[in-house]
Amino acid sequence: MLNNREVSYIIWGVVFIIYLLTNSQNRKATKGFLCTLCHIKIMLIYVLLCFYTISIILLLARYGIWSYYLIKDTIIVFTTSYYSIFCE
Repeated sequence: MLNNREVSYIIWGVVFIIYLLTNSQNRKATKGFLCTLCHIKIMLIYVLLCFYTISIILLLARYGIWSYYLIKDTIIVFTTSYYSIFCE
């Protein structure tokens, strides 16, 4: 279940996306940014990071350290920490 802070993040994210899509200059920049993110070399890094995270989760779950109730926290850590590491 999502708490109030997470719902707020989702709402502000939707507002931000709507703002980006309403201005034609922002649409062009957003399209270029998304094309850059979908480049094969960058997608390869994303796929490798996903495989790494999944393997660590499976290893920790096997030893009883990770449980399914941690999926939301795992997704948040995955998106924020890998983003900061990747953009250095």
